[in-house]
Amino acid sequence: MKKNKFAQSKAVNFILFLITCCIVFSECFSCDIFAADTTGISYIIYESDTKQTLEKHNTEVIADCSLLARLMTCLLVYENPSLSVTDYVTPTENSTSLSGRYSLTASNQYMVDHLLKAVILCNADNAARVLAEKVNPNKEYFVSLMNQKAIEIGLKNTYFTNPDGSPDELQRTTVNDMSVFLSYAMSNVQFRNVAANPAAHIWGGTAVINECKLVSNNAFANASVTSGALAVYNTAENLSTTMLYFVSTQTNNTPAVKLTMVISGISPESAYEFGVNFINNVFLNYKKTAIVKKGDTLITTKVGRSDLLINANETRYCMIPADVSNYVENISYNITQKSTTSTVPGNAVTLEDLDAPIEKDSIIGTANYLLKDGSIHSVSIVAGNSVHSDNKAINLFYKTIQENTDIFILISVLILLEIFLVLIFVINKLRNK
Repeated sequence: MKKNKFAQSKAVNFILFLITCCIVFSECFSCDIFAADTTGISYIIYESDTKQTLEKHNTEVIADCSLLARLMTCLLVYENPSLSVTDYVTPTENSTSLSGRYSLTASNQYMVDHLLKAVILCNADNAARVLAEKVNPNKEYFVSLMNQKAIEIGLKNTYFTNPDGSPDELQRTTVNDMSVFLSYAMSNVQFRNVAANPAAHIWGGTAVINECKLVSNNAFANASVTSGALAVYNTAENLSTTMLYFVSTQTNNTPAVKLTMVISGISPESAYEFGVNFINNVFLNYKKTAIVKKGDTLITTKVGRSDLLINANETRYCMIPADVSNYVENISYNITQKSTTSTVPGNAVTLEDLDAPIEKDSIIGTANYLLKDGSIHSVSIVAGNSVHSDNKAINLFYKTIQENTDIFILISVLILLEIFLVLIFVINKLRNK
């Protein structure tokens, strides 16, 4: 009997041990990817339309600049009005890319389009040098163009020293700047279309595959656009930078989500897993919704003794947590009505400073929505009705005229005609005398 009880006790303990193991493994596998060790990794995911950062880590830490330098070179080629993708280039010297896969011969001609595809899809650094020389043979001048463009589009922590991404201690960037660059670059249709190619043909009929597997593997079924590039900058430690632009499929009820994602300081394989989890995390935990719609009445304010409706002049979408209905922390108003001035010098104009006359649909200023994530979104506001005087009776008269314009025009014409006839009658009477 004791043996049976002992055996039963051992069986119960073994079952409890198995249950404990299952729970531990379950917790391990259910952990969010962002809870993993991210030491040395920099990443950001940003919604381009709403200009909101959804996830980030070490965004201002100096990151490798090799991929960004090559992509900036390509962007300057696309934006050069004197160059066409169908132009041909003759290299000034023989060269082979750092990967050893792409060779250029000084005696041959290469189409600009093929060189661009080799750089964007496959990091052909020698092709980047040839493209830069095509824009301007003076390397220092071309690099100055790169740095000017960086300032123009808001890359605050980026500095270029070469067009091909060659290692240089002075050349620097951050994943935040790379995300800003990508948002800008993807507005260039030619750049975006090349980066969206899973594969392409370059010179000599060579077929190449986009090294960003998030693009070449068709990682996202719900994407209307997936464009990206990848570069390994430290082969010894297998460290890479991945840049991705993702646009979700738009439906009547859900607006497209436009994401830029940059991950640096991680292996290409891990970057792929991170990328898939990043995108899925956004769609699981966020929703893109309108915080205000065009025509919505935001507030009613007094202008003299009359009520003025303040309406939204546009629809504004924002990314908010999926389980939150109200994500607005505060709304403030900037009033730019031309006839309005602040009563106190240096003070901001407020709704109370509005003066008549105000015509319906005239621009009043902006409503500024402060969200709980700290982002601010401005919406143009207009007058929802007309206010012509402090006197409500006069305003009612103007409103009646506006609502019955055709009738008032007809009455006005009849009155003028009556006056004209009376004048003719009077003139005839005076002549007869």
